[in-house]
Amino acid sequence: MAYDLHKKKANLVNEKAILLQLNSIQAAQADSRNLGDIHERESFDRILLDAPCSGLGVLRGKPDIKYHKQEQDIFNLRRIQDSLLTSVAPLLKKGGKMVYSTCTIDRHENEEAIKQFLNQNDNFAVDPSFYDELPGFLQNGRGMSEYGLQIFPQQWDTDGFFLTRLVKR
Repeated sequence: MAYDLHKKKANLVNEKAILLQLNSIQAAQADSRNLGDIHERESFDRILLDAPCSGLGVLRGKPDIKYHKQEQDIFNLRRIQDSLLTSVAPLLKKGGKMVYSTCTIDRHENEEAIKQFLNQNDNFAVDPSFYDELPGFLQNGRGMSEYGLQIFPQQWDTDGFFLTRLVKR
């Protein structure tokens, strides 16, 4: 199941799934903060939460971001990120894993969001096997913290991203 707040984006996922002959993907428009109304608790083994963010990691490809973002935008987005994490967490089965990712390099939207979530949800932890399963070039310690992996644009001439994998105990 794939969900996006915007119907157009959900339709694009469905179109690509058809093109790639991926019959197991079903995308629909929904606010993920309300997925508890659609799915039973502990329905999923895996969840990917690609959270809306400030996009500060993709400035190279979208330079106009720096002219349109205000500091308050980051705090508003963080409230949405916190709400998404809190809303989808009950949908994960015990022992299930949730990847949280953003395309920003902002600590407030990344490490601090995960730290707060973990402090409020003692039945979740950063998956201890997460780092071991990363490609070798990512296992050199750069960008790793106790809360996830921050990839900076200058490291590999790429966009900036944050990702972590949480496990539900």
